Amino acid sequence: MEQLPRIAPAVPPDELLRVLVADDEESMLEVFGKVLRVPYEPTPPARARLDPHSTSPRGLVTPSFDMVFCRQGDEAIEAIRSGLDEDRPFAIAFLDVIMPPGPDGIRTAEQIRALDRNVEFVIMTGAADIGPAQVGRRVRPPEKLLFVQKPLHGAEIRQFAMALGAKWWTERLLERTLRGLEAQVAEKTAELSKLNEELRADRDLLRAALERRRELEFIVNKSGALVFLWRAAEGWPVEFVSENVNQFGYTTADFASGNLRYLDIIHPDDRDSVMGEVARYEKEGRAEFSQQYRIVNATGDVRWLGSSILVRRDSNGNITHYQGLASDITEKMIRQSLLAQRQKLEAIGQLAAGIAHEINTPTQYVGDNTRFLQDSFAGLNRLLSKHEKLRQAARCGAVDPALLDEIDRAVVATEVDYLVEEIPKAIEQSLEGIGRITRIVRAMKEFSHPGAEEKVPINLNNAIETTLTVAHNQLKYVADVVTDFDPALPPVPCHPNEINQVVLNLLINAGDAIAASIGDRPGRKGKITVRTSCFDDCAEIRIADTGTGIPDKIRSRVFEPFFTTKEVGKGTGQGLALSHTIVVEKHGGTISFDTEPGKGTTFIVRLPLAGDTP
Repeated sequence: MEQLPRIAPAVPPDELLRVLVADDEESMLEVFGKVLRVPYEPTPPARARLDPHSTSPRGLVTPSFDMVFCRQGDEAIEAIRSGLDEDRPFAIAFLDVIMPPGPDGIRTAEQIRALDRNVEFVIMTGAADIGPAQVGRRVRPPEKLLFVQKPLHGAEIRQFAMALGAKWWTERLLERTLRGLEAQVAEKTAELSKLNEELRADRDLLRAALERRRELEFIVNKSGALVFLWRAAEGWPVEFVSENVNQFGYTTADFASGNLRYLDIIHPDDRDSVMGEVARYEKEGRAEFSQQYRIVNATGDVRWLGSSILVRRDSNGNITHYQGLASDITEKMIRQSLLAQRQKLEAIGQLAAGIAHEINTPTQYVGDNTRFLQDSFAGLNRLLSKHEKLRQAARCGAVDPALLDEIDRAVVATEVDYLVEEIPKAIEQSLEGIGRITRIVRAMKEFSHPGAEEKVPINLNNAIETTLTVAHNQLKYVADVVTDFDPALPPVPCHPNEINQVVLNLLINAGDAIAASIGDRPGRKGKITVRTSCFDDCAEIRIADTGTGIPDKIRSRVFEPFFTTKEVGKGTGQGLALSHTIVVEKHGGTISFDTEPGKGTTFIVRLPLAGDTP
């Protein structure tokens, strides 16, 4: 047979791909060990590494595998957890469906997925009554799941391991690449901030250092950042703009001719808010500030700009120019939007079971009361038919005493007095249950609504009540929630769905902190207090808990992306970071906290009532 040419391995030869095989049949574990060239040793779990230069019989270079064999689902789950703790995660998990007496393979996969979102699953079964649709509904996401029927051939096992291992490795490489790019962006941003400080020099000094200016222009043009200088006049005429304005389809000549002013390229829907914010900053006497807004490029496409602006004044203190440094943050805004939506979906998923329980309880007693009314009506209907006979007899003038006795017995059998007392209660309870279901459904609808791009004035108290309804079931077991809303709080301009997300993040954090302080002491509950009020020109939200508090050593990292003190699988470190972005960057507000270890934490959110932030 013709030998295939050697090819470069999909995974670097000095890297080990960890593979977990869980099957209660020892023969299957031996097959995997032989096929993937790992000697099978039932106790302790076998781990081996292939020679990176060895080849398969057909001449293909295969990756090196670090194999772990398990006989039960519980062992597999613990192996995954240990791997994560050791920073040696598994790439692939081959799981048999039936592994008595412990959890089956599907349940094992669900628990593993809660620990590790990256592991690739191959679910194996010889049972004819288990299909891919059944497994796919429980083990998510579908792109990280293969469902195969036993028996498996050696070639299949090898192909699965090589393909899924290459896929897993590529995804990890992409993650590292993205982190590296983000670090480069941060470094470049720092460089541009430093450049912006240099550009604050006096205009006369800049003219005197023309050669230096040319050097700086060259650096700016190569960096991708947009540097501009406009006059504080109608429409903001541009006196200088860096040549890389051509990334938006414009040229420096478009602005130099006076036919195009800086305000002209700002999106029409953002112009009023941008000018209003500039006016507010001028009134406050700020020397510099930051803005985020949309522009329309020469082809009509919309892009987001993030800019740092320096206010320049003459000797009398009058504003003459604005000098700024801007960069295209469209991709960042898209990532933030996707991250916010993903976290909202994750939060809804975490709360779904509790919400279902909240709806199920009133549904049950509405159903019970409805069946009671149905049975009661049947008895009353029989009694009414007998009264109809009595009415007819009375009309004829001959009432048989036996008929009266029959009616008396029917009244006793029907328990009329009991029904007269209980039916109104059943109706009242049913209406209360329907009202409760309606409130929960309305709260979920409002919470999950995507919202509009523009800010709208909302009743902040009602918005918080909606979020409390959504989170009620998750909080009620660990804390009593107390509200103290300011009834005179004016409408607050904001993005409602984003503010709901901030409140939900803070409530869940508060519940987790209280749960940590309570520990394994059943029957004990903490307290969460939610207050609203006016503070200067802002609406203030305070969410206080009686939890563990925040230690001194981590207080500076609370709003840092991906930072979390929770165990693996219980926290992404994105909740507070995302909340900070929403409050500070998107709403021009502030978010801070007061804390005392062992006594609790109060998070304080302040949102401007003016609503000038775009």
